[in-house]
Amino acid sequence: MTETAPFTAEGGCDCRQVRYRMEARPLIVHCCHCRWCQRESGAAFALNAMIEADRVAVLGTEPEIVDTPSASGHGQKIARCPACRIAVWSNYAGAGPLISFVRVGTLDEPDRLPPDIHIFIASKQPWVVIPPGTPAVPEYYDRDRYWPPESLARRQVLLPRIEAYQAARNGARMATRGFVVSHADAASFERGLRSFLEYRDLGIKRATEGRVGAHVIRAAAGTEFSGQPHLHKTTFQLVYVIKGWIEFDYEGQGRVRLEAGSCVHQPPEIRHREVGHSEDIEMLEIVLPANFETQDVASVEDQDA
Repeated sequence: MTETAPFTAEGGCDCRQVRYRMEARPLIVHCCHCRWCQRESGAAFALNAMIEADRVAVLGTEPEIVDTPSASGHGQKIARCPACRIAVWSNYAGAGPLISFVRVGTLDEPDRLPPDIHIFIASKQPWVVIPPGTPAVPEYYDRDRYWPPESLARRQVLLPRIEAYQAARNGARMATRGFVVSHADAASFERGLRSFLEYRDLGIKRATEGRVGAHVIRAAAGTEFSGQPHLHKTTFQLVYVIKGWIEFDYEGQGRVRLEAGSCVHQPPEIRHREVGHSEDIEMLEIVLPANFETQDVASVEDQDA
């Protein structure tokens, strides 16, 4: 899938009530040989074209969505014609409704989309012969190795929405087994991301299996702050000031002073730097996911903008 020319392809079910149009080239085409795909297709493999769901236009009757079990245990949603029951695409739990796996065999011209890679060939039927030169892996694969650069770039655009979907899905699945209480009289502060700050872990990371992090943050005595511009690769970040004050310089916003009772939502990857804080600063931070990457940058303002 490396061509850059405009691409469209139409398809549909047997009775032609459900019709659709792919309005972009797929991210990648999988030929999956897992036992689940063999059973669901009634054939030796399933051929799926991965594409952003909003690039699949429904032209006829809306397909009926059928919840179906999957090997992961999280299930999949299969879009079927409500009349003839032909499956036209699936949505798996990983990206949910944001990525569709279009059944290549339902295209009017399925020969336009041969597989880019064969997956789960450990369970491949022995009489299936994979063409020489076509990538094939025993189970799944490293996306960065096998996806073309154009597809990786498209996924990167979609990634914040995928992560937000996953966070919401995982949050909905949280149960009372994650119940946690953190009391001030048993609390301890430790140095963390920034050496001039101390962090009290509220136990939320452990309770949510890393989906959410929550800390009380205060100034570390006898240290000087750093004004190094940076960004955080998060899907959600909120800071609420409990005591004292802190001042930041935000990309596109300028200087913002937060005092006791102030709250700020920092959008994912917004560039910022600390300008200063009071000695008694104390603030609550809630962030998704709990483990996130911090990247130093040259300036608060994007020099390439």
